[in-house]
Amino acid sequence: MGVGGQNGVAVAGAGSVAYSEITSTVTAGVATSTVTTTGAGADLTVSAFDDSTIVTSAGAGAISIGGGAGGSGVAVAAGAAIAHDKIIQVVTATVADSSLSAGRDLLVSATAKGSIDVQAVAGAGSVGAASATAVGVALGGAFAVNTLARTVSATVTESATTPTRSLSAGRTLSVIAGATARIETEAVGASLAIAVGGTNGVTVAIGVAYAENIISGSVTAAATGAKLTATGAMALDASAGG
Repeated sequence: MGVGGQNGVAVAGAGSVAYSEITSTVTAGVATSTVTTTGAGADLTVSAFDDSTIVTSAGAGAISIGGGAGGSGVAVAAGAAIAHDKIIQVVTATVADSSLSAGRDLLVSATAKGSIDVQAVAGAGSVGAASATAVGVALGGAFAVNTLARTVSATVTESATTPTRSLSAGRTLSVIAGATARIETEAVGASLAIAVGGTNGVTVAIGVAYAENIISGSVTAAATGAKLTATGAMALDASAGG
């Protein structure tokens, strides 16, 4: 707040920055091995799973009041809120140069779940009052940038030219890779400027809100050079969704 007998000037500013990052690598694998399960409940599972979540809020507010009893009154207020969030996931399930035999179900699975919730709010208010000239300027800006990147793979490989190893199941055999992503963003920028002058009154009020959400990556389910057998159903599936 600025108050003067002749002129009054007031400047106020406020800012908030929030940065969050999660980087995860999850791996489950069987290599150059022989694994066998037998019996009524003899399932065999090679599974990698990651569930990462970020919840962020950034807020800022500024108020200025400038008054001049005999001349001019100037008030300037600026508020900014910035939120930047990032999730990077690498999830891998592998069976390499190995023999796996399940009495019932055999599953090779890689799954990634990612979630980002962001709220960025900024506001500014200014009041300029004078008997002659009054100026009020208010700037409010909120900015949110979110990135969710994932690499998910479930693979069965045999490096030998003539496969000598196999995967077999007494019931179902599945190689599955899946990824889901969710980003929710609320960005609000608000401003209010008031100028009361006996001769001149000038107000400038600007509010800006910007949000950018990026989801990228790859999801792969593959069987290469491997012998797969199942008494029941067999599935090779890769999927990505929100």
